[in-house]
Amino acid sequence: MPYYAVASGFETGVFRHWTQVKPLVDGYSKPVFKKFNDEESAKQFIRNNSMSSRVWENHLISSDQKIEIYCDGAAKNNGKSNALAGYGVYIKDLSPKGISVAYDQISIDKLKPTNQFMELYAIRHALMIIFSSLEHCKRYEGKTSIKILTDSQFSINCLTVWYKNWESNGWVNTAGRPVIHQQCVRDCLKLIDSIKDSVILSIEYVPGHSGFLGNEVADRLANIACDSMSSRIC
Repeated sequence: MPYYAVASGFETGVFRHWTQVKPLVDGYSKPVFKKFNDEESAKQFIRNNSMSSRVWENHLISSDQKIEIYCDGAAKNNGKSNALAGYGVYIKDLSPKGISVAYDQISIDKLKPTNQFMELYAIRHALMIIFSSLEHCKRYEGKTSIKILTDSQFSINCLTVWYKNWESNGWVNTAGRPVIHQQCVRDCLKLIDSIKDSVILSIEYVPGHSGFLGNEVADRLANIACDSMSSRIC
């Protein structure tokens, strides 16, 4: 069985089936991919042709920019134990164009996968990219304006309004129960606190499925993540 190496696409990596690869390269500007007979050759192709994550960092650390990062989450069989879920993160006007992460690849405390939680995880990932950019650049002047755009009002409320009461109440909700997604929220708040003095950061709402290209790409990336999880289960 062949190995398919995708060095530049909606998601990168080594895959075993063309049906996994096709949605990652169809519609992507100048995709880079190739079929091999062995896994090591496929991995070497990616190492030789992939654009490093430092490309993202260099893009974000340049001053006098206005950057938009779109985030979206998806869950098929939403909220059920057998749900296929994931999220997408897309930085506008940048190649590589995005990140696609399936639920079974998330390393922090896991919950029953839902659309809402995947939206939060996507924002967390975007904040980690910004934080990493700052860590690699000491000449940063804080002139860059970065917008994180999401179609999840739930996530925005978590990170701008509701967390204040949760913190005051020991991270329990109005029903007296622990906030079940608190670890992700607290991670996001810590990252925001770490970067807020270095960039002009905002988390804003964008309507979903309303023709906004960045949101549509992030949505596609999130669904690709769901499909990649399905292929591993099957």
